[in-house]
Amino acid sequence: MVALEEDRHRVEHVFHLEDAMLRARVGRYDALVVASPHCDRALARTWPVRHPRVPLLLVDPSPEARVSAQISGSPCLDTPIDPHLVAAVLEERLNAARSPCPPPPVSGTRLRSPRVLLVLRRAIASKLDRHAAEMALEAECLIAPDVRTADALLGDRLDAVLMDGELMVDPAAGVALRQRIHASGVPLVALRFDPLRGPEGIIDALREAATSVRASRRAAK
Repeated sequence: MVALEEDRHRVEHVFHLEDAMLRARVGRYDALVVASPHCDRALARTWPVRHPRVPLLLVDPSPEARVSAQISGSPCLDTPIDPHLVAAVLEERLNAARSPCPPPPVSGTRLRSPRVLLVLRRAIASKLDRHAAEMALEAECLIAPDVRTADALLGDRLDAVLMDGELMVDPAAGVALRQRIHASGVPLVALRFDPLRGPEGIIDALREAATSVRASRRAAK
């Protein structure tokens, strides 16, 4: 991080994740640079959500962290790298973080985030990160790892239901659940997963389904 120090940034070097998190809680930092593929997975997933105005930069990230970074927009750099590139990337992110926030809603109004129910097979639900799903869908997510849980969540206020295509045609319970969703009037979209793509494929399937939901809403208007 010599380039950052040369640009008169105060840089602290931390070699343990627990120590880094403790300092982040008690101190005020402008950015976090992580060069530890053994412990960057959780940080890449949660840091942008909990600290949206403190940029995260990953160096040589693990495959899982790289996927989370792509979803959140956190930059990744691979070694060998030009030290000054680190400074340039962070400066760009810091300028964006310092930009004015959008004005608050007019007094007396309340903006509500869309709420989406994801009905998935348990094997897929176990691989899905909720924060990543919410960022991909731009909505609050309820995740049902089976049909029974989904049935219990149908009573909540919902704007859409995204359901695993294989569950939709399950004669044991999926077909009946699909009929109840249609009867409730909530838009229902089938999810198609590529079993070879892992977590990244799950997120892409959610994005495609979200596009379908938005298109049907525009058509309804």
